[in-house]
Amino acid sequence: MGTTDQQGLSSLGTLFLEGLSGGAGDGTGATIRDRLRPAVLGAPDDAVLVLRGLSPVTSVGLNRWLLTEDAMTPVADLACLAYAVGLLQERDVDAILEQLTPLQRGGLLRQRIAHQVSIGRLHEAHQTAASLTTPLRGHRDVGLHLARAGDHARFFAEWPRLEPRRGTAELVELREELVRTVGRHQGWRAALELVDGHRRLGDRYVFAALSGGPVADYDELGRHLDADLGSRLTQTQRTQLLVDQLLREVPPAVTSAPEDPRVLPLAERVGKLTGDRDVVRARDWQLVQLWPVVADEATLRRMRAMVRTPDLRRELTALRRELG
Repeated sequence: MGTTDQQGLSSLGTLFLEGLSGGAGDGTGATIRDRLRPAVLGAPDDAVLVLRGLSPVTSVGLNRWLLTEDAMTPVADLACLAYAVGLLQERDVDAILEQLTPLQRGGLLRQRIAHQVSIGRLHEAHQTAASLTTPLRGHRDVGLHLARAGDHARFFAEWPRLEPRRGTAELVELREELVRTVGRHQGWRAALELVDGHRRLGDRYVFAALSGGPVADYDELGRHLDADLGSRLTQTQRTQLLVDQLLREVPPAVTSAPEDPRVLPLAERVGKLTGDRDVVRARDWQLVQLWPVVADEATLRRMRAMVRTPDLRRELTALRRELG
């Protein structure tokens, strides 16, 4: 983090205060970007980043472009990025927050929540949330970070703080995230056990339990889905699991090698899905997902004929290998 000054701030923290007082146009912004660049480029792609008081939680990997000169990134955003990669001390953050307007503070405060959750300081995280202009956003950030860690014990311990009577659709998404993460880290059986054993979960989350990672190889998965496991899923969910698994097993068709014999039968199965607009959109998207493994012109034409969504049909105009 560099040396500290007489106020206990790091040299980078002091530089941020200079940038906030004088703006980034005097060269301070460029100096800050240069100081951040090595750590940001070396950070994990999935390192948590929050830039606004109400914006979705994103990642460092998706926002490295903020360091480009053309981005004209506000100093407040650079502070969030610096905090996300561990370059700012807590005293730095406190001092920077004092220089920001209430509207500007949201991103940095939510970044602090992410940090506090990551080190297990949930009480402090909720205290930080309470200081936001929209406290519920911060409290639910706590839930999101716990869900992404697969920490179901603490997630449900914090449940009352997430105000479950408000915005229940978001809480469904948080529980899906939690169950998927458990499936990805501990396996689908552990995720399904959680779904069946917790009163705040249940059949609605079976698909999330199975979609966190591989359940079995393609043929065995098909047998699972034709048995009791499949009875707990919609037809669209079953085909989505099959599409995901086939894409894991079959490499993109970038050569003249023959098409995998499972591709067309699965495409035909997907194409038979019928229902409301959401089902039709999901069906068409699954067909487009299969496009990279299509090697035969006849299969491509057949899939294109089954897609009804115009913008998705336009994706099926050429084989993968023809695009180089």
